Amino acid sequence: MSPETPSPVKDWDVEHAEAQATEALQYLQTDPASLRFPWHGVDAIVGPIQDHYLVLIGADTGSGKTTVLMHLLHRWHLAGHRVCLLSLEFDPYLLRLYWACLASGVDPRPIIRGQTTPDTLPPAHRAAIQSQLVWQTGAGASLVRFSVFGALKAAELPGLFEEAKGSSVLLIDHLQAIDVGGLGNGYERYARLCRHLKELVREYRIPTIAAAQFHRDKTFDRLAPYLPPRETAFYGGHILLQQADVALGLYRPLRPGVTKGQMLELRAGLGSLQEAITHDTVGVVCLKHRWDDQRGGRSFLRYRDGILTDEWDHESPPPVAPDCPVAPGPSLPGGPGGDGDPTRT
Repeated sequence: MSPETPSPVKDWDVEHAEAQATEALQYLQTDPASLRFPWHGVDAIVGPIQDHYLVLIGADTGSGKTTVLMHLLHRWHLAGHRVCLLSLEFDPYLLRLYWACLASGVDPRPIIRGQTTPDTLPPAHRAAIQSQLVWQTGAGASLVRFSVFGALKAAELPGLFEEAKGSSVLLIDHLQAIDVGGLGNGYERYARLCRHLKELVREYRIPTIAAAQFHRDKTFDRLAPYLPPRETAFYGGHILLQQADVALGLYRPLRPGVTKGQMLELRAGLGSLQEAITHDTVGVVCLKHRWDDQRGGRSFLRYRDGILTDEWDHESPPPVAPDCPVAPGPSLPGGPGGDGDPTRT
């Protein structure tokens, strides 16, 4: 056969081409902007969340992962989306109480932390929370689902996606709590988990927002949780980010006016961190975007009456300048042949 003669078309070539073209046509008929982050600054960085997206949200302990996921659940529900949430850290009753507080305009943090109890709230607030909880057991039961898997194993992830069918989005809190099992060191097992998760997102076409703990090695910087993180803060680093379409890092920003000298003192254990940070504020930085050049883009969220918002005013400007230094990245622990443990935080 001469080089100019085209190869004969095989049946399986036609079948694959037809299936792929049909899927592309279906994609053109969907609304790509139907699911977006509810905060203007973050939405400007991420853009529309497509049905094949795996979005990672990483943070240190106590830096806002669960808070952000619960606000996404609440805001997306208000926008008419069906949401499925899997939490491997908190009991479902606590999450339902958290959501009921948000829906009632009550700051959930003191209640969830045990700093106050519902019976000490003003009667109107308590009645509103009770009404929301009753609604969740009726009409709201099919709109937001709280999956109960206990200690989820990686092999059970397909069952989770089956349960999430019909949902606009799946929220997972958090990846390191999934029991990977199998052979190999922690790094290799975690890499398999991320690949498996991405395959399921593509297969089921359910956009998935997964929280992940940052890994800090022995060279941990005392200021790291208060500076914009780097991609190496994720356990597995580049392996994890290869599977993600978007990766966001959360941090608790320093207050305006903190000098380099003061930062050196804080790193040395001198001075008060609580006096150096901007309270009730969450910093968001883009660590990867597969389809847009938004890496390094930043936004800030703050609590206002218990609700996360990105609305700022002259009396309360955003906490740091755009050229704020980033946190030094840790070495990648437990690479191939190493002995890293993905449960370390």
